[in-house]
Amino acid sequence: MGNVDARTLALCGALLVSVASCDGPATRVGDVGAVKMSLDVAGGGTLSSVAYLVSGPASFSKTGSIDVSHSATIAAAISPLPAGTGFSIALSATSTDGGTMCIGSASFDVVAHQTTSVLVHLLCRQPTTNGTISFNGALNVCPLIDSLGASPAEVFVGGSIALAGQAHDTDMAPSPLAYQWVTSSGALSNAAAQNPTFTCSAAGLVTVTLTVTDGDSGAGCPDTQSITLTCTGSAGADGGAGTSGP
Repeated sequence: MGNVDARTLALCGALLVSVASCDGPATRVGDVGAVKMSLDVAGGGTLSSVAYLVSGPASFSKTGSIDVSHSATIAAAISPLPAGTGFSIALSATSTDGGTMCIGSASFDVVAHQTTSVLVHLLCRQPTTNGTISFNGALNVCPLIDSLGASPAEVFVGGSIALAGQAHDTDMAPSPLAYQWVTSSGALSNAAAQNPTFTCSAAGLVTVTLTVTDGDSGAGCPDTQSITLTCTGSAGADGGAGTSGP
């Protein structure tokens, strides 16, 4: 089976074009010849057929296809060809997997009662497997939280704590700073305010988290910090200090 090296971009074969005339006197007008081809192909990919186009003077052309699916060489007789000068032959073939294309051409003359040998270089190329992208980059300086405070840091259940967040964004882009508060319990007067009020609803430790963004939601750009507050049960709630004597 005809094989083509799928990795090479250089010469992968040669075509011997033999021009043999039909019987009869030489140099007569209308003398014809034939083209005999043989092609040894390097190992690698597989060719099943090779297409040819013979072109000549006076708009002469002849096309066809040579089956090489069961041969390591090409052997075919192309006839009749009128004797004359200025002929060319072009070969083209594609590997059976479609991954490699081979092309080649050469010029020759048809001389009655003579054989002309022509070497055709077939160049085999694989389609490119690389692509290109075009991109535009946008520079953004992410925001930073400068301080996160709570006053006081401990209150009785039902009491309120003033929260305060301070951040900066060097380039003030792409949007103005936005604040977002989240608590593990209790209630906020306004979760989107820069300085909201927190109200304790149950005794225990409460985690308060502030996230500041400048509109860039890319991973790692919004800044986040947390603090811990303490909500204390009211006096006497445990049956101790608030109980009366007998």
